[in-house]
Amino acid sequence: MRRVALIALTLASLAVPSWSKPITVNGHYFEFATVACPGASDCSLINQFTAVPSGSQLILTQSSCVITSTGTAKILQVFLAAKLVKANAPVRIHYLVPTLVATLTGAKSYSLNQQVLEPLQSGETPFILAAFNEKNDIAMACSIAGDLIP
Repeated sequence: MRRVALIALTLASLAVPSWSKPITVNGHYFEFATVACPGASDCSLINQFTAVPSGSQLILTQSSCVITSTGTAKILQVFLAAKLVKANAPVRIHYLVPTLVATLTGAKSYSLNQQVLEPLQSGETPFILAAFNEKNDIAMACSIAGDLIP
């Protein structure tokens, strides 16, 4: 499994191809992003997703992730939120529930596939953060889906 974790970290550190940018078909929105966080206690897709276009709103309805970690660290929480445009805007956090799907020598793999209801305003950027109880090497690959309202 250590090999799988290292492969996941390597894949997560690669540049995300252009086809992974937001796709919208008849108002249905989908976006995929990856990140690697070596030697960290938390890992965030805070700059990988695209901001909601000007004059639009996005209602996220689905989130899916694969999160891998090395060492003995245990996942504490995962949540979906938005980078806000206005400093005084209300914070909206949706907690996600990861499931441990594999534990092998020196590595753990978590997955989640969860319905959400997260409204985002024009200019806000969705992000997903995973927090662990100690530093380790973390890789995340997540998708978000919902409805883009022009």
